[in-house]
Amino acid sequence: MSELLQSGHEQLSDHELEELAGFLGEGPESMNIEMMDGFLAAIVCSPELVMPGDFLHYIWGEEREFETAEQAQKYAGLILRHWNSIISQLDNNDVFIPFMLEHEEGYIGNDWASGFLFGINL
Repeated sequence: MSELLQSGHEQLSDHELEELAGFLGEGPESMNIEMMDGFLAAIVCSPELVMPGDFLHYIWGEEREFETAEQAQKYAGLILRHWNSIISQLDNNDVFIPFMLEHEEGYIGNDWASGFLFGINL
């Protein structure tokens, strides 16, 4: 797992976000990408370090099966890069803009808030 923690701090590209959103959308128990962003923001705000092994299964679902180990590492790497980019933004006092999906009514943020509250309760 330590190699995953060193997967970089650069923000995910639009293509990577779309790919990750598609992957999460395939899992019936998975968070959507907006909820994941709120969840990771809460994990980052925790006074105690929460290790990826303790939270990844909440993002992609308890019963998620991967076709290959490479697939699991790829999506874990994308999630951890997003996590690290949130850490980097907050550590550098950069503007943090929550990721929110656009709905018919506009940007609502309910899923982000749900993910944040779930992370706080973790």
